[in-house]
Amino acid sequence: MSKNAEISDSNIIEVTEADLKDDQREELAKHLEDYKKMYLQSFSRTRSGEAVKKAPIPVPRHITIAEDSGKMSDMIQQSVYQAFIDQSSVMTNTVYNAVISSFASGAVQGYQGPAYAPPITLPARSLPGTSQSAP
Repeated sequence: MSKNAEISDSNIIEVTEADLKDDQREELAKHLEDYKKMYLQSFSRTRSGEAVKKAPIPVPRHITIAEDSGKMSDMIQQSVYQAFIDQSSVMTNTVYNAVISSFASGAVQGYQGPAYAPPITLPARSLPGTSQSAP
């Protein structure tokens, strides 16, 4: 019976650049060039030509599986919100057309009778200290 191996630095098979396919090497080279540009933007040159660090050096971030699931959820929510924003004119037209077609067909959405309540008339009362004369 075998035990499940735990993940540790000693039992991870590392991938070298020689193991990559040509298109993967090109992608790696592009990412390295992009990082190099971002790294060099952390420096500025003085009038004398000396390079001076002006900002913290960007560090590549390793995303764990737990962070990745939260990131995926955020990306999905953002795309759904963006779709609502992008399609708001379509949704507005759809609702408008549904309302117009229901009015045109004469269909009422479940309401019968007046849409308001008649005012309630209360018997007139006299104010204290005033007299009411009979007509």
